[in-house]
Amino acid sequence: RDPTNDAVLSAFQELGVPLVPDYNGPDQHGAFYYQTTIHQGKRCSAADAFLRPAMSRPNLTVITGALCRRILFDGKVACGVEIDRGGKVETIHAAREVILSAGAYHSPKLLMLSCIGPGAHLQAMGIDVRRDSPGVGANLQDHYILTMSWRLREGSYSYNQQLGGMRLLWNVLRYAATRSGPMTIPVAQTGAFVKSDPVLDRPDIQFHCLPVTGDLDMATADEKPKLSTYPGLTLGPNILRPESRGRLLLASP
Repeated sequence: RDPTNDAVLSAFQELGVPLVPDYNGPDQHGAFYYQTTIHQGKRCSAADAFLRPAMSRPNLTVITGALCRRILFDGKVACGVEIDRGGKVETIHAAREVILSAGAYHSPKLLMLSCIGPGAHLQAMGIDVRRDSPGVGANLQDHYILTMSWRLREGSYSYNQQLGGMRLLWNVLRYAATRSGPMTIPVAQTGAFVKSDPVLDRPDIQFHCLPVTGDLDMATADEKPKLSTYPGLTLGPNILRPESRGRLLLASP
């Protein structure tokens, strides 16, 4: 915790947004320090927490560097998948079940490539229709985020000076040795769930806040943004429940 992040929380309070000790609790509305899954200075992902400790189990095989092409069926029952690994097509058969968990884009894509989806679209792609399911690929939503940066007064606490030049090298060494310091910070340290209209029953905007900025306007299209040399603060609000809807369609069979 630091003075700049504390000031952000105080600013939210001045706007009428209360501090909330647990935004995963009964009431999400409020400002807070983010709860993070960090263990010994390192972000603990689902892979670190659950997958890697189980890698030696005889009933687990993890295949990487492979692209799933389609789901295979025995009648109406999914019985396996077809993958492309190293330029060769392989078939993996399921003893019990197939779980499709490929994200907002690739899950509907794989279903449509497996003949499940909007019938007219599949036919237009030259794909046989196993099941006409108009909802596949529909109702696509995204919670856009807008990052905004401010220059802080000289002497304000910021990570800009800590993550550049020789200080960056020092902090990398510090992290390697002690798992502490600026290299342990999450994407956002403080934030808030707020309502764009007080009559709403739950928040519809989320803020992400971090005392660091980049010279975004100074970077060309082929350059990575550089950290500012002066202290700075970035706020990133995003829409939690967008009203716009999109649809995912195949480009080819």
